[in-house]
Amino acid sequence: MQRGVAPAGGKVSLLLCAAVLFSTAAVSVAYVQFEPVLVPKSGETKEAIIGSQKVTYGRATRQSFQKVARTTEDHNCILRGCQRMGEVLDIQRNNLTNFDRETLGKASDKATKVDFSHYPSGGVLMQEEDLGRWFMLYQFEKPNPGTVYRMRIRLENDTALASRLNVPLSVAEYGGLWKPRVAVLTPAGSMMGSEGIPPDGKLYEVAKCMLDAKRFDCLNNWDREGFVDIVEFMRYFGVLPATLLKDGRLELAPSEAIPGFKPYRYGFPYDISLSVNEDDRVENNIAKLYALGRLGAHGIAVMQDGFTVYMAGGKGGLFKFSADGESNDFSRGELSVAILRLKGGSGLTTVKKGTEFTIGWIPLGRTSAEAVAGFVTPDSPITFSDMFTHAESEGGVCPNGLELVSIGGEEECLKMIDAELAAVFEPERAAALVGGTVGVFQFSEMATRLDSDKFYLGTREILGGEVDVDLGKANGADNPNAPITPNECGCVFELQVDESFVATSMIAIMCGTSEEGGDELNKCSTEGVANPRSLTYVNQFEYLLVGEDTEFHENNYVWAWDPETRNPTRIFHASAGGGVTSLSWFQDVVGGNNYIGITISKPIDLFGWLSYFGSFDLTTAEKMSFSSVAVPYARGPKRLPISFSRVTVGEGEYFGGYKELFKTGMKLPRTGNKKQSIKLGQVVDSEYNPVQSYKDGPVEPLVVNQEEMRHRLGFTSMIDMCGSLYSVAVVDSLPGASYVITLKESKKTGKLQAVSADYSDWKRWGGLWQSAGGTISPWNSHIGGEVFEPDSLDFIGFPCLTGFSSCFKSRAEDAFEKSIKFIRYFGKYFKSLKNKFQNLSAVFNPYSYGYAYEIDVNKFGCSSTTKLMTLGRFSHGDIEIMPDQKTVYMTDTTAGREIGGGLFRFIAKKAGDLSEGTLYAAKLKPVFGTLKRFELKWIKLGSASNSELVLRSRKIKFTDMFDFIPSSKRCRLKEVNVKSNVECIDVKSKQDKMAAFFETRRYAALLGATIEFANVKGLTFDRNTQKLFLSISRVTKRDRIMLQDDIDGSSNDIKVSASDCGMIYEMATEETDDTEYDVSEFKESYRGTRDSGVFGLNQCSVEHPANPGVMTSIPGHNQFLIAEDSCNLDRGSNVACGHENNALWAMDPFLARGKRGESREKTRILTVPPLSALESMNWYAQIGGKSYISAGVNELYLGGFDGLVDKNEPGARFGYLGPFTSAEADKRRPEIKGIKQVCDDKKPSRGGRFECPKNFKYN
Repeated sequence: MQRGVAPAGGKVSLLLCAAVLFSTAAVSVAYVQFEPVLVPKSGETKEAIIGSQKVTYGRATRQSFQKVARTTEDHNCILRGCQRMGEVLDIQRNNLTNFDRETLGKASDKATKVDFSHYPSGGVLMQEEDLGRWFMLYQFEKPNPGTVYRMRIRLENDTALASRLNVPLSVAEYGGLWKPRVAVLTPAGSMMGSEGIPPDGKLYEVAKCMLDAKRFDCLNNWDREGFVDIVEFMRYFGVLPATLLKDGRLELAPSEAIPGFKPYRYGFPYDISLSVNEDDRVENNIAKLYALGRLGAHGIAVMQDGFTVYMAGGKGGLFKFSADGESNDFSRGELSVAILRLKGGSGLTTVKKGTEFTIGWIPLGRTSAEAVAGFVTPDSPITFSDMFTHAESEGGVCPNGLELVSIGGEEECLKMIDAELAAVFEPERAAALVGGTVGVFQFSEMATRLDSDKFYLGTREILGGEVDVDLGKANGADNPNAPITPNECGCVFELQVDESFVATSMIAIMCGTSEEGGDELNKCSTEGVANPRSLTYVNQFEYLLVGEDTEFHENNYVWAWDPETRNPTRIFHASAGGGVTSLSWFQDVVGGNNYIGITISKPIDLFGWLSYFGSFDLTTAEKMSFSSVAVPYARGPKRLPISFSRVTVGEGEYFGGYKELFKTGMKLPRTGNKKQSIKLGQVVDSEYNPVQSYKDGPVEPLVVNQEEMRHRLGFTSMIDMCGSLYSVAVVDSLPGASYVITLKESKKTGKLQAVSADYSDWKRWGGLWQSAGGTISPWNSHIGGEVFEPDSLDFIGFPCLTGFSSCFKSRAEDAFEKSIKFIRYFGKYFKSLKNKFQNLSAVFNPYSYGYAYEIDVNKFGCSSTTKLMTLGRFSHGDIEIMPDQKTVYMTDTTAGREIGGGLFRFIAKKAGDLSEGTLYAAKLKPVFGTLKRFELKWIKLGSASNSELVLRSRKIKFTDMFDFIPSSKRCRLKEVNVKSNVECIDVKSKQDKMAAFFETRRYAALLGATIEFANVKGLTFDRNTQKLFLSISRVTKRDRIMLQDDIDGSSNDIKVSASDCGMIYEMATEETDDTEYDVSEFKESYRGTRDSGVFGLNQCSVEHPANPGVMTSIPGHNQFLIAEDSCNLDRGSNVACGHENNALWAMDPFLARGKRGESREKTRILTVPPLSALESMNWYAQIGGKSYISAGVNELYLGGFDGLVDKNEPGARFGYLGPFTSAEADKRRPEIKGIKQVCDDKKPSRGGRFECPKNFKYN
């Protein structure tokens, strides 16, 4: 009967009345960006179901990596001595000549004459407020001496940043800058930077010479890098390395060789601010911040109070400076070092995500810039021996009175002489002596978070060592120690501060690993961070950005870490070799724009990048989400900087990842009778009693007296019926079973829960066959399909079941096995058949199976089952009901050794009623010159009603409809190729209608339809593009019918190129006389690849969807979802998978055309354990007033009676991502959302079509 129209959800959750047409122009421009899920590489992540946890609804904008400048480019430097960006300059700001670092002589002819730095280490955007001008301060780390350029910024096209004027800053007053390492914007609007690790005062003092090939006590032998740094730096004063070498001065002790160089002048933080002089010229105000200590800091964070500064020691340790006096005046104060204590554990500890430390503080001393000033002059006599007594250790043992400490991985024997001086000029050594945690972590840059009690700290490397264990109130001198395992990949920590901005604890939020997931080019796993250097926090949109500078990733990445989900997204990779040396968030800057600043050092083409992302529109949005960036595996992408291509700004919603509703093996109370329970996945007969299992015997199958479990679900749905929530779950078994599972929403957690279950009854249909895909109908019913239907030709007649070569098992083993399994539904087993084929035929009718079916559920959980014979009899893979509620498209799944299926269409006589209509089969014609496009026409097969077909199905036989000549004889009829077999058949007179609906595939082949599809899986209609999408999981060399045009008996319409990783085809819809949703073209839309990104057990690129299975679209949000079904089970016991872990992807249906050609945005949003498949994936717009994405996770099965591939704790799971509660989640057209949902709340009568739970009171 005609049923009402309802937007119940699912693939057709947007519904239209016949009078309301839906056009592409009417589609909302809204977009949904899911938080990406990384490729599982560790054992822990591989074995889990990991789902996206957050989504952003809003407006998507295209973004790309933008350049301000590159090193060696001309950028309008106004001084005579400098012309191009990155030139290394002397004290007069003239460019310096390059030299050979090995010989100290003239540089090779291939090298540039002018020395350039390709190592930008920071970029801060600042405004001179009086004139309102904007300037970017870029600093360069190496070679020495360091340089800072002030670049005036202008706008192009409202948002693009460009240079206008460029000038190098003079630091002559301070004797130059030593390897400037880090730069941040302070709350006062100035730039605070720090010189890098300074010359080692101890080595500088004890070395007997600088360079002498005849001696071993030279600085060059002990610290080659430090030696080169010094001779590079002397160029600042006009002293060239070649001159030092020629004059023999390098054979002297350092203090004699270069008496004007004082190592204790360098290694300090500095501050740069801008002002205007009387002539309205911008002036640079530079001051070294001596009171903060000579740390060679690798990270600095100025807290919001303007008094507290945190610094990461260049060789280790976390330090805090507390300023005295006025805010943002750092000329005097107290320096302290952190002591870290492991919380909640002891013994050997590997720091990983969630590892926590408490932080205590040990004061080192109080000082001022004024007190230090006399020690940092060119004539300063201070030496290492003024602060420490030192000696070499012997086997880790120090002389009496000296203490063994570890600094930057090196052990030393020290005793402090002058604690006040040591706190300023050797703070790391002083810190180690007083018990600070210095030698365990090599910290890097920091990021502050506005109006928060947290900030963030990068850890380039965990060196290893011992820390105290936190004993709470019992902390003291006798705290036990916990050894910390080294981790050369590093971590990032979140630090908690109190109301005084004093850090009290820290917890690891990201850690890299080299133990799992690395490869020969990436020592650390590319699915985790490696040697984090640069950090910035994107305030308002709440993301921590982390940039890498590592040799352990071939390409360095930028990660966006979400503090709500605590998960990272890879959003950028530099070109190979380039380090991400700085990241900065600039909010409401030039022209009211917002940018992410980024600098990249010496990539593969040598030239450093001074760049940015943006601008980002913050005016109406509360959340910003980035699209992800794939790991580059091919040579081309490796050599390019590639960023997120899309930013979605709008409303964010946290939904918490994948939630399991139920799984096979679970027992649920039986609805209406809680004294009984139903064990999900247990194979049962018609009276719901467990069947006995079979096992292979030498001649015949043997009964095993044990239950049979099937850990594979067919299409499983969610239904909201008048506010009552249900899931219809179907077991893909022989015989099949289906349940109506009652769902309730927990008032405490908001999660859906399965609370009870009941069977839906299939007795009037002779039971349910195996099931595959399906959909939710527009009228709110469950539509499924029986798959791999029994071949009626296999049941024409045999003298026996087994024992001889002429018996059923020998001639049709698969049909024998499946039918013997199925008749258990009737309580029959092999022994009861007495080895007689006619006994099997008496109970098993192949024409009872192979149909689409419908399960109706009412408000009370009562269910009604119907087999929709009008939709044809074939292997129903997936089904899509179009918005007109009349047109139905269907795939025909064939696989393995029996391939060759069709593409079918049904047009109902009445909207919303599939009980009568016309069936069609597709005819493809290749477009000349391509293997990717085909014209498509529809061949009418016949029209019928379900009632007449049901009546005929009970007695009809193959020979009633067809003449048939066995292959052993010469064919005098028509030859067709059906499931890899050439058959000689023809339709008998007046049997066309019955043949069309009971032997749909064969009849279509006889009429010339294309029956050549292999491994077809999913089918979905996308409203954004108005296209149907069809997935084919793979086309390999054994699928000859799709690869060749010379197959006997075939119409040979399809010839495509092989794809081990599968493909997706699209079919644009148009209105014709037959239907509003006709399709006339079939063309390739997406193809998986194995060209790159293939490793381990992954046979296809892990950065692209592979072997696509079921699909669905998210109406109004420009996304459709693709579930992978990547394991090939056609190789006997050798299961090969495109992806070790199948994934669910969100993909933009629209092709984007950019500089790198056509592409689609792809986001991995769910991964499942190995040897399992994703099924039952569907988008539900309205379930209890919320939206969901369902996903089932099935076990894999091979053929045979015991074909379960992985027998270790098996279970098929059904669950969801969601709920999505925001009003932005359901972005359907208002007139569609306003249509009243179908509600069947009428109590059924006993004996009607509905079967209700036990103890239900019928009307």
